[in-house]
Amino acid sequence: MLVIVAVVVGLAVLVAALAGFESPPPEVPPAAQAALQGQEGIAGDALRYAVLEDCITLNPQGTSSLTDFRVINCLFEGLLRVDATDLSLRPGVAVDLPDMSEDGRTLTFTLRDDARWSNGDPVTADDFAFAWRRAISPDFTSIYSGLFNVIAGVEDAYAWREAQLEAFDPAVETAADAWAAWQAHLDERVGITAVDDRTLRVTLRDPTAYFPSLTAFGTLMPNHRASVEPLITLDPTTGRAIFDGTYFTEADRIIGNGPYALTSWELRRRLVVDVNPHYWGIDRLRTPRIVQGVIEGNDPLRFVQYLNGQYDWVPGIGGDLAVRLLNAGATDTVGVPRAGLEYYAFNVRDEVDGRPNPLADVRVRRALAMAVDKQALVERVTRLNEPVARTFVPIGAVPGYDPPVEVDPGYDPDAARALLAEAGYPGGEGFPTLRLLYNTSESRERIAVRVANQWRENLGIPVAAENYEWRAYLDRRRKGLFHVSRSGWFGDYQDPTTWLDLMRGNDPNNATGYDNAAYDGLLQRAAAELDAAQRLGLLRSAEEKLLSDQVIVPLYQVLSVDLVADHVRDLHQNAWNAMNLEAAHVVPVEMR
Repeated sequence: MLVIVAVVVGLAVLVAALAGFESPPPEVPPAAQAALQGQEGIAGDALRYAVLEDCITLNPQGTSSLTDFRVINCLFEGLLRVDATDLSLRPGVAVDLPDMSEDGRTLTFTLRDDARWSNGDPVTADDFAFAWRRAISPDFTSIYSGLFNVIAGVEDAYAWREAQLEAFDPAVETAADAWAAWQAHLDERVGITAVDDRTLRVTLRDPTAYFPSLTAFGTLMPNHRASVEPLITLDPTTGRAIFDGTYFTEADRIIGNGPYALTSWELRRRLVVDVNPHYWGIDRLRTPRIVQGVIEGNDPLRFVQYLNGQYDWVPGIGGDLAVRLLNAGATDTVGVPRAGLEYYAFNVRDEVDGRPNPLADVRVRRALAMAVDKQALVERVTRLNEPVARTFVPIGAVPGYDPPVEVDPGYDPDAARALLAEAGYPGGEGFPTLRLLYNTSESRERIAVRVANQWRENLGIPVAAENYEWRAYLDRRRKGLFHVSRSGWFGDYQDPTTWLDLMRGNDPNNATGYDNAAYDGLLQRAAAELDAAQRLGLLRSAEEKLLSDQVIVPLYQVLSVDLVADHVRDLHQNAWNAMNLEAAHVVPVEMR
């Protein structure tokens, strides 16, 4: 490992003080040792990594967080999985890729008979059907429920349940009767069928080429129905189902079917997973334990603890530290271009926190966008010279898709001032304080400060940059308590819809309040289009509409800077954040 003197000057005392700060991982449990006995390269060495923000939940159907999904992918496995080495789809719980009908609408997955939950129970097709149905129910507000809309009957079923809940009258029917009617509706109208224990049949609304890749994504992973279903209770006054989400936070309760099982989770400090001895693919595991440490909002401390040998991998280094490490050419510093972007999202609702919202006017949003010098951000603030983003779908991320770069207004302060004056705020006069929301991070704070200054200087408007820790930030975004929100999105599967669906009017990830029938209509037409080229053309038109309405300000495409110790092998990194941590190999200390 190459030590970067410029970074660590002044930190030597801190390094010494931190020696022994965290004790080594405890011994691998006997069950895991027995399961792994005789395998090469797993002599009890854990893979340890450090993050800035802890997981929020390990509920596969209840999150959109990269940090959550990194652990979820250890605890659960979908029908298929993505091979991190080449991004190809490989069998997971399914024995192979699905059998497909001639019209491309019916996919049949056959489950392997040796797939087991961490308690030894067999994984069944019904476990998948149950999880997917839970995700599409409006009762549970799954963040990624929109992914299931390509399945026949899902959108109509969602609307049916919402109408049922709206009309629910406890004097007329019980919550149990209403829930039973909802389950019957799912059985009859939705294309998710557990034919038998080992056969899952999915009927799509239209042929969808990327659907198999969705089955490798966290939201489509199964639930252990026998333990999750009893946690659903019914509110007798509203008829709505309520789920006890604490199940997915407690190591002694959560049951998974992935390569690892949750051993412990000390909130905001440390999370540990150990080998699931019942996992069907245990012979391809290379490390018996994975440890996630949490060092909230403190990249320098993560770096110091990494130098001190407490971590083997530090993903997503930011700020000055990332710049210095890259410039120094450290052998353990890896810059990975990601299929994702950093952007600012506008709140387009008529009101924010009960007050009139000037950003409801597209002219104001366009003026704000034109007053941001993106090139200055990547050259002088992030200093990583990331590609400036001009579109929502990152350029080059999806083969065959040509994002509408021509819609981007560019940096033009004079035109921005004229547009703001046209909207009724000449020189910023009368403009209320603009609330810019961002989550705690050195690099994000620097960007927020620079953008806020650009808006003050170029437009003459007052700006308050509001910094919140991760959970509070997400809560305020969800409630619409902002004018502008720092946002970022990594693609989940290789199709433009992984970005464009975020701005559907009913998508749970859409914090902007944007609800445009023309935009949603273009996405719906694209979903029904069988010709691949025409489909991408419709998606391009949808993105053009979104950018013309200036719902977001794309800032730059993401370059992730990671520290990976020389003794870590096969931590394959790629643009799509597809990682197979179970395949990583930590060289034993005595062999380094």
